[in-house]
Amino acid sequence: MCLWGDAMAKIKKAKKAKQPKKPFKEAKTTDRSISKAERKLNKKAIKEALKRKKVFEKRLDRSIGVCAVMLCIISSCLDVALRSKKKA
Repeated sequence: MCLWGDAMAKIKKAKKAKQPKKPFKEAKTTDRSISKAERKLNKKAIKEALKRKKVFEKRLDRSIGVCAVMLCIISSCLDVALRSKKKA
């Protein structure tokens, strides 16, 4: 009988961490009937549309901000006018 036999056992190696599984993606259906030049034009058109949308959203955000400031100024002017009318 060996009293310290367990202490002499081999040291177990740590297991390698598993890589996270990649999410399942459906294979893109590429239409090979369209020529490469047409696909390139389609990509370019999409990029231009995104750029126009971004410019539009930026302009819209600015105009909304300007309208909000104008409403605040008008509101404060009306408050001042009402207070001065009550005092008089």
